[in-house]
Amino acid sequence: MGLEMKKLLIAVAVIVLGAIGAHAADLPAPIYTKSTVPAEPVFNWSGFYVGGDIGGVSQHASGDSNFFQPGPLNPNPLALSSSSGSFIGGGHLGYNWQVSRAWVLGIEGDVQGLNATGTSCRRLDLSITGCTDLGRGFATIETQTKWLATVRGRLGWTFDRFMVYGTGGAAFGDVRTNVNFNCLISGCAASSLSLATSGSGGETRTGWVAGAGIEWAFTSNWTVRTEYLHADLGKATNTTFLQACYLGGPCGLSYSRDITYDMGRVGLSYKFGGPAAAR
Repeated sequence: MGLEMKKLLIAVAVIVLGAIGAHAADLPAPIYTKSTVPAEPVFNWSGFYVGGDIGGVSQHASGDSNFFQPGPLNPNPLALSSSSGSFIGGGHLGYNWQVSRAWVLGIEGDVQGLNATGTSCRRLDLSITGCTDLGRGFATIETQTKWLATVRGRLGWTFDRFMVYGTGGAAFGDVRTNVNFNCLISGCAASSLSLATSGSGGETRTGWVAGAGIEWAFTSNWTVRTEYLHADLGKATNTTFLQACYLGGPCGLSYSRDITYDMGRVGLSYKFGGPAAAR
């Protein structure tokens, strides 16, 4: 190839590359746009709610009893304990605040009906074992609870429509004590007066409650949950007097015990308010 041919080819290449560069410079710059895909809806837990609960409760009472009567044979103090179970059911209402995408604060109150009755048997002097009247009598003591109520705060960690929460606050309960004396053979302990009598007393006690649960919003307004609560109503004391028990003066029975409850239940709630909100 001659020198003139090489010069011609180089000139053609320069012209072609120049034309391509000029054409590229005339092209419009690329336009970048933000995605227009809508944000995924996230369930909003905020709002008032009301609902019902059903489940079971275990009541525990543990403490000491004293039988007071003139005479040297009274076995005092005598440790007593009882446990009982019951169906539990009632209603609840509350309010939730969705403070962030993951966290929910709330307050809730509930009232539950139950019929937990634990029974202990108590001998009245050292010569008796068990609840059999061998001439000195015995007593049975019942710890009975008819209703429980709580006012609690709630702190929940949410996964959209699922929430795991802890809860705690104040507990209230109606605690009754029923004492029955069976002294039909030769009276109660040192007394010679045969009798079968009973006494009862009750009070509304205040204590504390704590627990945890899981809740699922299966529609925009309906949620279902399962939870566990432990309640402690402190120490309850009851004294029953028998005025005609002994010629030397009255006698009677006192019982002081700590009362606790373990509750497991499921609940259904209706949440007032609109559907889930996008975030």
